[in-house]
Amino acid sequence: MFEDIVDFKSPLAIENMLTPYKKGCLSVDKKSRLPKEPITPDVCMEILRSTNYARNIKDMLLCIGELPETEQAQFKDVVLASFTQREQSESVLEIGRKLAENGGYGALLSEICSLKEGRFLCSEPKLSYGELTSNNQFDMEIVQSINKLIYTGQGMAPLMSYSKLPEEILLPNCSRVYFSGSNLQGVKRISCAQGAEIYFDRVAYWPQNLDLSSCAKIWLDLQDLTPIKDWRYPENTLVFFTNKKSLYGNVNLSAYQEVNLCEKNLKAVTEIKFRKSAKVNLREAQLPTQKGLKMDFSQCAEVTLIGCDLAGLEELKFASGAWADLCSAVNFPKKTDFSQCGTLYLTNCSLRDFDNIVLPKNGRVNLAGCHDLPKVMDFSSCSQVNLKACQWKGVQKVIFRDRRQMENSEVSFPDDLGAEIVVGNETELMAKAKQSSGNSLGRFLGKIFAKGGR
Repeated sequence: MFEDIVDFKSPLAIENMLTPYKKGCLSVDKKSRLPKEPITPDVCMEILRSTNYARNIKDMLLCIGELPETEQAQFKDVVLASFTQREQSESVLEIGRKLAENGGYGALLSEICSLKEGRFLCSEPKLSYGELTSNNQFDMEIVQSINKLIYTGQGMAPLMSYSKLPEEILLPNCSRVYFSGSNLQGVKRISCAQGAEIYFDRVAYWPQNLDLSSCAKIWLDLQDLTPIKDWRYPENTLVFFTNKKSLYGNVNLSAYQEVNLCEKNLKAVTEIKFRKSAKVNLREAQLPTQKGLKMDFSQCAEVTLIGCDLAGLEELKFASGAWADLCSAVNFPKKTDFSQCGTLYLTNCSLRDFDNIVLPKNGRVNLAGCHDLPKVMDFSSCSQVNLKACQWKGVQKVIFRDRRQMENSEVSFPDDLGAEIVVGNETELMAKAKQSSGNSLGRFLGKIFAKGGR
């Protein structure tokens, strides 16, 4: 006869469920209400499996009491289940007694209400199997001995320093939840208010499966997430790393749509896994400099590696159409492929690591301030380039897609550059052009354009 809470709903959600039976639904024009509907046993059982909130239970029983006595008999199981191992207030119990007496099972209800042993669902705002203590912590002995914890109090829920937590933690009205120094190894589901923030601090043990599908922001102060094999998050979940300590080992961030590791010490990390289409920000992060670092960006939508030393990477690839910012990055790996990027920033970078750099196909490229360029710079595959303040020393050949691309690139070649310049189908040696045009770069470019370069 005991009905446990298996699909928790907030008091407001239950109130909405009861509206047709308490007041009647609004008319189509919303100017009046339709006649009240008779409540059914199925609706009542759904409510009992969703809450034990005192007001909701009271309203449900009042709806039953408004029915003719001949119809109330079918609610015997509902009435008894409302008090079986459930804590109820005296006002709710009074309504239940009246219904039971009318139905001829008053003695059975009294017997059920006299039971004191076993676990009891409590009226909210309390734990389902325990109450808050005076220091705003949950009763540790109770919490560590149950499989499901339900608390409908609002605001913050502190779950700190527990050696064991229930498999299910349901906190539907809590906007912030703190897990500090607790063991989460047995936890399978944590449900908070929609859009809640959840904080993990000094968590030593993690479960293999973790459902945080209602959370909007995750704050982490931890080191290793690899024990978690299956994360469940909405697509727009944000993750913030608040620890000043370094991460180490294999770090699994495949749950997160956005990852911010700006300025973090990652020197002890051997591998980081990212989610498909993730937005990853590693601006000025300290990466390992010895080869062997596994960090796959080939499926990330956005990657920021501003100011990073990439010496530890064996390979650097990007997803098709990806946005990549590597401003001031150094020590690019030999296996670097920019060809799939949609937008690429290499501003103020040294490109001495490239014998031949392959730039994005139909992508936008910003090389402003770049130096140590390869001997051949081919921009013909790019839709747009920015070459402002580039240093062209040692470059032997520069290829532009067409005249418009060159004009819009803000390029400025030095007078002593003896490079071959290709603009569309036009090719000229810069040194020869300067000899015949008084060393004027403007005249040289004008000469090419006048020939009909595209």
